[in-house]
Amino acid sequence: METTHRKNEVHFVIQGKGGVGKSFVATLVAEFLGERIADLRCFDTDPVNPTFASYTEFGVRRVELFEGSAINAKAFDGMMIAMLDAGASAVIDNGATTFIPLMNYIAQSGVFEVLLGAGKQVFVHIIIAGGDAVGETADGFAQIMAALPAGVKAIVWLNALHGQVDIEGVEFERTAIYRKVQDRVSGIVPLPAPASDLFARDLQDLRRKRVSFKAAVDGSAFNVMERQRFSMVRRDLFAKMAAVL
Repeated sequence: METTHRKNEVHFVIQGKGGVGKSFVATLVAEFLGERIADLRCFDTDPVNPTFASYTEFGVRRVELFEGSAINAKAFDGMMIAMLDAGASAVIDNGATTFIPLMNYIAQSGVFEVLLGAGKQVFVHIIIAGGDAVGETADGFAQIMAALPAGVKAIVWLNALHGQVDIEGVEFERTAIYRKVQDRVSGIVPLPAPASDLFARDLQDLRRKRVSFKAAVDGSAFNVMERQRFSMVRRDLFAKMAAVL
């Protein structure tokens, strides 16, 4: 796909619980936007698990946002200045371990308001994970939604890779926690459970090798049938993303 004229988009990937697919979503957003945005800048602020930064094809810049438990304002300012460049867009993957202080800093410093005031479209991607993580990620969703000012577009990712995304048998979209703010959610992207154990192993191998779907399909690191499965998953995911982004 040729690069289009989309620009001035800032995408934060945020969740207070680790190990729920946050960095995976960041790579999907970066790959999807990389085909549509000419000047895309990627940042990884996770101080413990900088997974996003290990995907070299996206040119991710690792930003040390914390000095102990405190925000490094100079580092944050530098990242903001890069995002505020005219025409530039960005994807930022944030660490779960620093979720609360980062959200507090963003609110206190009016980060979203500055970006919106500069003409940026601001998206916040929030992962809700199935299985044992659903309760904690739902709580994180509520905290994030409460902190978002008007104008910020919330995208919810329902990650069913490790179990159904429901609370006590109620689908997440039908829960009170979601229905309370559903009018402020711009879109939902489901990450369905793999169709088979084979697909699950393929996805694990893809993440282990730290490559995008496109690199896997176009390269020689996987066999022809693995590349076919990656192509199918990529096509399905990107069609869902195109409907909300």
